Amino acid sequence: MPSVEGHPDHLPGYDVGPNLEDQPPALFSWMVEECILAAYDHKCVTCPTHGDVPLVQIAPDTIFMDLGERHLIRPENIKKGHLLGRGAFGFVFKGSCKLRGSNTFIDVAMKMLQPVQPGANSRQSAIIAYKAAQGKWDRDPLQYACKAYCTARQELNILLSLRHPHIVPLVGVCTRPLALVLDLAPQGALDAVLRHYRRSGARLGVYCLQALILQVTTHSLT
Repeated sequence: MPSVEGHPDHLPGYDVGPNLEDQPPALFSWMVEECILAAYDHKCVTCPTHGDVPLVQIAPDTIFMDLGERHLIRPENIKKGHLLGRGAFGFVFKGSCKLRGSNTFIDVAMKMLQPVQPGANSRQSAIIAYKAAQGKWDRDPLQYACKAYCTARQELNILLSLRHPHIVPLVGVCTRPLALVLDLAPQGALDAVLRHYRRSGARLGVYCLQALILQVTTHSLT
């Protein structure tokens, strides 16, 4: 669809002459980046002619509708708990998620892809990290909203195709706030376990190291 930016009919004080009625009606469009940013708020964009237009009608993939109901988690079906740690893209929280079609809740890990307050009892370093991330979003929301969306899509492309007993499975995606929801690993993060193991004075045997390397290599190749 052509944009109406700069169209004479939409420039104040510009006389387009008597042939205006012969011209085709103006068509309005949005950049995909605008739709992605709108998905974080009211999930609709505004058309000068038709008013608010839901994203589900014009860009359903920006709100992950293409994943289907199986992988979409409604905000009211998930509760954020305490902070577990910081991942490569943001905070990771413990959460409680309601299983579809039942009243059963399971423990999950919520990998936040947008700034979320870590909580009143969090460490000062976490609070500083949150304020820094939120400051970036406030200065350039379009850039960071798109970055978070692309990150979610990249991870989903991998997680949706993985089925392995040693890989934490995907539960779904929550759009408010934007978060990837995974099964909660009961022993916590692997790097933390290994650090604790090392401090205890224990050592991994050769066969255990070989098994770890083999699993990592196999996962990388597949």
